Amino acid sequence: MAIPNAFTAAELELLRQVAAGARVVEAGALLGFSTVTIAEVAREVVSIDPHQGYPAAAPRSTWEQFSANLREYGVVDRVTAIRGSAEDWLPAMRADLAFFDLTGEYDVTAACLNRAPHVPRVAMHDYQRADCAGATRAVEEFISRRGRAVTRAGTLIVIDQVPIESEVSGCGAGPLG
Repeated sequence: MAIPNAFTAAELELLRQVAAGARVVEAGALLGFSTVTIAEVAREVVSIDPHQGYPAAAPRSTWEQFSANLREYGVVDRVTAIRGSAEDWLPAMRADLAFFDLTGEYDVTAACLNRAPHVPRVAMHDYQRADCAGATRAVEEFISRRGRAVTRAGTLIVIDQVPIESEVSGCGAGPLG
């Protein structure tokens, strides 16, 4: 695939394994590499990203290129793309897997992890990546409170959540409901 990305072969293999046949909500699509990868094997994908701009130094919207990549790789009909904040949309999403590939910052990562208590499995990219210390800290705090690491490949970690019934009961059904 010719879409720029930061995945290793081992990370892609693990992502495909955990997404196979699943209902997946993705937060952080950028240009769509992970979206296409997931859509090739998942039952259903909802991809959430504001598409406000990249790179940070000279931001340009990523929406048009993201949309073009979904069309080029033939997965547009398997993806519900939401142009918005994952923090706003995650509480309403019903999924088997939440895949996060965010900014690497603590606040964004922690907010998304905390807004998906109803999703039984979470996969997070950029865990223990040198320039993503905030994401690593958020994931480690999350694991200590809510889950257990299942497996890891490179900077992709997969976590099974320990459900908290009071949080689950208040969630609405979203597109994956």
